[in-house]
Amino acid sequence: MDYIKSLIWVDYFYYTLVEPRRLINIITKEEKKTLPLSISVVAAVSIIEIITISLLGKEDLFFYYKITYGWILAFFILSLIIAITASLVDLACQIRGYNGNAKNIINVIIFSLFPRIFLLPIVIIFKVLHFAPIFFYLFSSILVFIWQALIIIQGISEIHRISFAESVMIFLSPIIFISAILFFSLFLIIINISGYISLL
Repeated sequence: MDYIKSLIWVDYFYYTLVEPRRLINIITKEEKKTLPLSISVVAAVSIIEIITISLLGKEDLFFYYKITYGWILAFFILSLIIAITASLVDLACQIRGYNGNAKNIINVIIFSLFPRIFLLPIVIIFKVLHFAPIFFYLFSSILVFIWQALIIIQGISEIHRISFAESVMIFLSPIIFISAILFFSLFLIIINISGYISLL
């Protein structure tokens, strides 16, 4: 309670939004205090995503399942995505000759999710105005993703003391790798389906 009342934790979110490089310094110095905040960010983003998407459609009694069991499921899925993403980014760093630092990269990726909370008020505003809420949700999601990417890239740059350009390359490496795997997998699936259909 003393830690919460001290409002020191506010610095994490402030620096995430305005100065990601200073966020790394706090994470490095206060690793033990970062864990509860990281968990709270993942939990908050999970439930806000559910509520935001729910506002875009008509809701029934199933909504109560989504904000309970669905929230728990979303929390685990998001945690898994964060772990995989951090592992791939850390691997890309090691391939380029830098020391592994998965713990800090995980924290950077988690705090980069924080801007997603702004999607909820945006959707609420356009939902109330009845003015294309789905369009503005998708448009805002793209802008928030770019914002997240910039936070992660600056985090990588600060952790390994490298240039912004090289951090961009490290950030893009896992995306290119996964995209290539998905593309060739889809290509092979299409070939197999076509071959099966041609034999019928």
